[in-house]
Amino acid sequence: MSSSDEEDITSAKQPVDDNAELPALFWDSMPENAEEHPDYIALKALAEESTPKERAESFKNQGNNKLRIGLKAKNRLLLREAVDCYDKGLALKCTDSQINLALYNNRAHVDSLLGNWRSAFNDSQSALAIDPHNIKALFRGARAAMKLGEWGTCDQLLAAGLQVEAGAQELLQIQQDLAAARKQHEDQLAAQAAAYAAQLAPARKLAAAITLKGYRVTLPQVQVGSKKPYIDQRDGSLHWPVLLMYPETGQQDIIEDMHEGDTLADHLDVVSALLAVSMTA
Repeated sequence: MSSSDEEDITSAKQPVDDNAELPALFWDSMPENAEEHPDYIALKALAEESTPKERAESFKNQGNNKLRIGLKAKNRLLLREAVDCYDKGLALKCTDSQINLALYNNRAHVDSLLGNWRSAFNDSQSALAIDPHNIKALFRGARAAMKLGEWGTCDQLLAAGLQVEAGAQELLQIQQDLAAARKQHEDQLAAQAAAYAAQLAPARKLAAAITLKGYRVTLPQVQVGSKKPYIDQRDGSLHWPVLLMYPETGQQDIIEDMHEGDTLADHLDVVSALLAVSMTA
């Protein structure tokens, strides 16, 4: 495996177009008016006469060249151009399995550098379909699976890789990273469960008190503003919001806080007195 798998590509600067004075064979990007350059015309004619295998090999080499320069310059644009070269090589569907293997592996490598983990994983799987014991494909596939959260698949690829190359440091590092990711995920789930339990605790305590006191309740049919039943922490008594409805007049009154020891008669006396005062006023 290449140490460039761990390169950090952070810059996306536009490369300086210094290809115009170079032979077309050494271009790392297309200069302006490339179609008019004699070298380009000659190379294009040769490409049209070459076999799919030769063209695929050429695209692989072009991609590798852009990858090398892109890593050196920390330039993401060149890395994307490398992916484009590998795309073109694979599109030729040449019959040489080793060239296709290299194209899949290299594209998986560049996609990993770009953070395109799903594409990197898919290419590693395609490479493994050609060579199930290819250590680069197993390594890149395991790392991509871990980044995607597909930990079972990552385990399988790590086990297969360590059978091919026991003690491979890159694979052992992924094992450590995978264990850390799992631990972090488990801690997050535990924290979420604890927060949810804390959020439900007051409602559960209220429900337990209502049940213990023998009250029978149903799902609420109406809502009394934002008022809700609660437990008085001083003596453990229940307090309820109460809605009084008068069908004859179509009116209603609200008792925002009614102690469980109060009677409706007590509150109705207060309501009646208030009504009498309002009518005489």
